[in-house]
Amino acid sequence: MARTQSRDSQIRLDGNTIRLSGRWTSESLERALTHIPRKLPPTGVLTVDLAEISALDTSGAWFIERSVRSMRHDGREVEFANLSASARSLLELVAAQVDPREARVPAPHFTVFERTGHATMVMVDNLYNYVGFIGEAAWHWLRVITLRRHWRMHQLYDVVEQTGVTAVPIIALLSFLIGLVLAYEGLVLLSGYGASLFIVNFTGLAVFREFGPLIAAIVVAGRTGSSFTAQLGTMKVSEEVDALVAMGLSPVEVLVLPRIFGLVIAMPLLTVLADLAGMVGAMFAATVVAGIEPGAFIDRLNGAISVSTVVTGVVKAPVFALVIASVGCFHGFKAESSAESVGKRTTQSVVQSIFFVIVIDAAFAILYSAVGI
Repeated sequence: MARTQSRDSQIRLDGNTIRLSGRWTSESLERALTHIPRKLPPTGVLTVDLAEISALDTSGAWFIERSVRSMRHDGREVEFANLSASARSLLELVAAQVDPREARVPAPHFTVFERTGHATMVMVDNLYNYVGFIGEAAWHWLRVITLRRHWRMHQLYDVVEQTGVTAVPIIALLSFLIGLVLAYEGLVLLSGYGASLFIVNFTGLAVFREFGPLIAAIVVAGRTGSSFTAQLGTMKVSEEVDALVAMGLSPVEVLVLPRIFGLVIAMPLLTVLADLAGMVGAMFAATVVAGIEPGAFIDRLNGAISVSTVVTGVVKAPVFALVIASVGCFHGFKAESSAESVGKRTTQSVVQSIFFVIVIDAAFAILYSAVGI
């Protein structure tokens, strides 16, 4: 028989019987827990005898009930012996409670209509706040153009460099590949009709009007828009934005306007770069697949594409830039005091920016078609 004692309580292992004695209360339970028998009989029914317990409170009952539950979970058969009416009531009361370690918050169940309504309300609320943010930025812009001392040219130059110069390689590469793929797929179709030379008209129109501005905007939305949100969100979490307010400076004027105008300046240049890279890719594919000489490709392009075609694509760029920068800054300021919130807002910024870019591009296409451009 193994025997372990504490000052006010005892645990004795007598064969297949575990005998508890003394006071099993919160004051005496702590030392008793360090003397629990580690080796129990491998077979047979275990009996927990409470005949010699002189005092039992909720803490002691909780320990006994959870210990018995653990042994039953391991496949042992356990029963109580010499259980008084008061002890039985207390054990049953404790057993009916949920173990905090096992508690799970039930997931709310919403119907499809409830989810749709909630998503709609969130979308409307975000749109309302976004329009208010645009209005605030416009008001600060009016102050900037009337008070030259508020122009922050160094920040503007930094934004142009970060959003424009550093984005040149990725935009040039992607646009080159898009132009190459467009030309290759077009040649597969046109060569069957002996009209391979018309690939110049097709790729010129597609790249200059649609794919050049769209590819540049999508890359900038994923690269620069997310950067704006992460930067401002981190500043919000680290209370740098609050520090600007405490110093009497406007966060919109200091942080938002340079980013918006810097991207508005850089975006048309990136669009022109995307157009040129796309046409180089198309020319490369036309030369390799159809044997069209680069000189002939360029001559055909001059006759097929007018200045208005190029302008219709470049005009979209400042609008794309305004949306991408404002959405990125808006979500950055909406970040809460946690890294999780910054990551969530960054994801929302990229998704919404790309969505708005595609919607605006579709609106431009409808407008150009209506006016006959």
